[in-house]
Order: sequence, then structure tokens, then C-alpha cells
Amino acid sequence: MMLKRLFISIFTITLLVSLALNIYSFINGHNSESRASGLIRAEIDSLRYLSTLERNYAVWPVSDNGKMLNAQLTFHSDSTGKSDLPGFLTRAVTSPKLVVRYSDVNCNACVDSLFTSLAEFSDRIGEQNVIIMASYHNRRDLFVWKRLNNIRYNVFQVPHDQMGLEIEKKNIPFLFILFPGNGTVHQIFLPMKENTERTRVYLEYISRRFFDKRPENKTS
Repeated sequence: MMLKRLFISIFTITLLVSLALNIYSFINGHNSESRASGLIRAEIDSLRYLSTLERNYAVWPVSDNGKMLNAQLTFHSDSTGKSDLPGFLTRAVTSPKLVVRYSDVNCNACVDSLFTSLAEFSDRIGEQNVIIMASYHNRRDLFVWKRLNNIRYNVFQVPHDQMGLEIEKKNIPFLFILFPGNGTVHQIFLPMKENTERTRVYLEYISRRFFDKRPENKTS
């Protein structure tokens, strides 16, 4: 009789343990599927958001988008000296970069407004992924400006109106994405100091599309 009760007790415990394990596996599997489904939905939402941004703010000039930089362009850096376009691309453009193009004859308020907006996205884009191409009549003034303002971006002096882009004739600062390889420019954007929200939307767009998932931009 005691053996029969013992057998029934063991059978009952085994059945309960098995049932508990099955319930745990079901819940855990359901949660994993939910998490995976949530990640997929988030990715789809992100792609839709990018599509909306590109559709609504694709205001870069078509005539310059996709053009190559002038093959004769030269670059001066206070750290690496002078280089030609192939040398610049090899050393400085090993991955997509956001380029800020301005000169000392541009409107000061426009330039200041642009850098203020850029500072808000500096961590997401990564300081190492921003290149400043500036034109100063006195090259020394550029590097003094860099030191006084504690600029951590890569800064290069380039000749006035020598980039090979029509947009330079507008005499205003602008942004674009530069890819490794042959120096082709993409996503050219003209910021307006009167509409900084538009600039932030552009920076949000390029942050999500090119830089947010970069390993070097992740912090532990």
C-alpha cells in the first residue's frame, strides 16, 4: 500500500514538473517570438521613417548629386600637410563621411547656425565621421579658428570655388555625404539659418541612414 502511494506521489510530482517545464518553454518561446517580432517591426518603422524623410526633404540639387569632386583638388591639413584627391580619399575617407563645406566669405550667421545644429548630432554621427572642407584666404586663420573653438572634426583647407560643384556659386555653406573610392558626393543639402528645424531633420536622416549603427559610434 505504501509502495503504491509512493509511486502515485512520484508520478504526480513528475507530471507537475513536466507540466511546469512545458508552460515555461511555451511562455519563453512566446516572449522570444514577441521580441523578434518587435525588432522586425521597429526596423520596418525605421525604414518607413527614412523613406518619409528622404521623400519630404530631398532638396539637394540634382545637378550636383552624384558628381565627382574635381580631380585637381588639393587639401591642406595642420596634421598631415598637403595631399591630392587620391591621397585625401585614402587617408580620410575610409567609410562614409559627412562633409561640411564653407568659406570665409560665407555669411557668418549661416556658418554658426550650421555648426550649432551639427553639435546636437555629434555623438550619433561620430566626430571621426565629420570632415570640414573650408576655404580661407589666409590658411592660418582656419587653423587658429579650429584651435580657439576646440574643433575635433577633421579640418582641411581647400581652394575657393575649386570643388567642381555648381552649388559653390551660391556662396553659402552646405553639407554632403562623401563615400570611399572616387570622391563622389551624395545627399547634398543647403541649410537655412531661418529654418534650423529643416537642418535637424536632414541630420536625423543621415544619422539614421549612415551612422547610427556604426560599431565605432557605440558606447559601452
